[in-house]
Amino acid sequence: MQVDQNTDQNQPQSDRRTLIASARKDAHAFRGAFLDKFARLERSLGPVLVVAASMPEYAGVASKLPHLLGQKTATLRKIAEAEGPLKTQAANLVPQLDGLSKFEDMRNFMAHGVLEVAWTEHDEVLYVFRMLKLAKGQTEPVELLKSRDEARVIGADLGKIINALTRDLDAIAKKHSAKVTAMPAATKPTR
Repeated sequence: MQVDQNTDQNQPQSDRRTLIASARKDAHAFRGAFLDKFARLERSLGPVLVVAASMPEYAGVASKLPHLLGQKTATLRKIAEAEGPLKTQAANLVPQLDGLSKFEDMRNFMAHGVLEVAWTEHDEVLYVFRMLKLAKGQTEPVELLKSRDEARVIGADLGKIINALTRDLDAIAKKHSAKVTAMPAATKPTR
């Protein structure tokens, strides 16, 4: 694997630079679209959590508005398990949330990894995300490699899940938002 250079050394230098620039542009577009999908999910999750927090039936599970996506989806799962007016609709979202789990590690790399492009010996473009993982007081270099073709499939698969979730979350919020009589007090994140 060669990083940030084309394997065909017989190509003119300007052609190699153009290929590298194009691959980097594609890689950054993939990363941006990936992260944007999760941002859209968070935007749709927020109003549903506010609705739940305003309902007495969910006082035990949604009284505090979470800040991190994992906390937000965990709260939605609790809403799906609790008795109340959102139970059925929220429970229908659980399989979609389960589908997101396969993207969690990748989301971490997209948000925190340093991006490089590389080529295989067969001139297949690879997106390489590198970061340091902190575990037990030690840092460990970790990386995620995805081919351009894999990235396209991942983007399409994630898009289907996010589109379905945001559509359903927006419908829940629209149906129940008129019932919100008071906004729950914002809470500061705990450290």
